[in-house]
Amino acid sequence: MATPAIEMIVSHLNAPYGAVVTAGDIVEALCVGKTALAQNPAADVLGWLFAECSPALIEKACAEIKLPLQQAVHAYASFVSVGAPKVPAWEAKLAA
Repeated sequence: MATPAIEMIVSHLNAPYGAVVTAGDIVEALCVGKTALAQNPAADVLGWLFAECSPALIEKACAEIKLPLQQAVHAYASFVSVGAPKVPAWEAKLAA
């Protein structure tokens, strides 16, 4: 599902690599976290999703696809558990 916020995230993450990440990858990452993407070539790029994109942009993407923000918070925790960098703004959401 390509929404304006998802497309912005896709463009941002693909900028240094070319067309690696799709809108579907972003939706899947927000819904279920990195573990579901282990075999996907975009997995390494998606590991930077929360560090590269502002919480406001990710929150907007969640709203556009009607995904509860708490699901993205769980996805963030999943990414960090497999080595993605911690992001202070998201760490605060985990603590809340």
